[in-house]
Amino acid sequence: MIGGTYGPITIAKSLTILGDPAPTIMPPQTGSSAQPPAIDLTGTGSETLTLHNVTVTGQTPWPFGQAGAGIRSSGFREIRILHSSIHAPNWSKYLTGAFFGASAVDAVGATRVIVVSSDVRGSHSDTDGSGGPGQPDGPPGIRAPGATVLVLTSTVTGGNGSDLFFTWGCTDPCPCKLPTNFAGLGGVGIAAATVFESGSQVAPGTSGSAWCRPDQTSPYKPWGQQPPSSPYAVTTLVEIPADVVQWGSLRIGGLWALSFAPLTSGGALFLAPLAATPTAFGSSWLFLDIGGPFLFVQPLPAMSFGFALAIANDPALIGFSPAVQIYGFATNRLSRPAFDVVGFR
Repeated sequence: MIGGTYGPITIAKSLTILGDPAPTIMPPQTGSSAQPPAIDLTGTGSETLTLHNVTVTGQTPWPFGQAGAGIRSSGFREIRILHSSIHAPNWSKYLTGAFFGASAVDAVGATRVIVVSSDVRGSHSDTDGSGGPGQPDGPPGIRAPGATVLVLTSTVTGGNGSDLFFTWGCTDPCPCKLPTNFAGLGGVGIAAATVFESGSQVAPGTSGSAWCRPDQTSPYKPWGQQPPSSPYAVTTLVEIPADVVQWGSLRIGGLWALSFAPLTSGGALFLAPLAATPTAFGSSWLFLDIGGPFLFVQPLPAMSFGFALAIANDPALIGFSPAVQIYGFATNRLSRPAFDVVGFR
């Protein structure tokens, strides 16, 4: 896809979008009730979307009451986001009432979400300032219940919670001894079953500020801020050292340059597609499908600290998605995966 501004778009089959330069995809700017997403995925349970060098952004104007997700999926098995910026649209002016933000990636039913060298951010919830309790929380940056999320060298942030406005005594410190249903909390960074994180910043959105006034005619004054949320709402969190660094993007006719800590006793580089699920390997994890039809193994001598893979200048390779892990003989462990999509020259 060559630059430009598009959207909204609906995708119903497996697709790889390679931006060169990056295109911008936006949700619709007119309508009411719930805003549709910028990218709507409608699959049958087996499809995969891959985005490489793509920007998703936009605004949510009134009279919408619910922001649209950056990517909303129902039926896609996997979503892969590489070298991209995926932001759910934020609210614009002229708000009336309470307004609910959206996740950047809302992937109900997906089994895996992969984020590599990307920025993913949920949109903020908001209010026109007329409400007290019950103002909306911020949404998760990524909402993928039941899925495994792999985040490599990326930033994932939840949406900000709505501010809270009260007309009464203003005597307690914030969180003001508020009941939990007063809300306005920042959204978690990732809500999923399992997260593998390496070299990334995953953070909640900012919780809402509380404002108070003693009567209907007085101006609002700051009363404090609701407590912060957690970065994650997950069953299992695995943090992996950022022990392999990829330099540049993967292109036909180019080099895939990788650097890593020196292998004191040597080791091996393994290249293969990602496996459907990671497998524990001692104190590390195997992410590659080493039993599949495609596997490349490169021995690495003692004190190796980098390697450059030459990519053939073959258009048939465009869209191929290899992953690499480094095995060290001395440590008997595997590095984190390096993962990319082969792009244009």
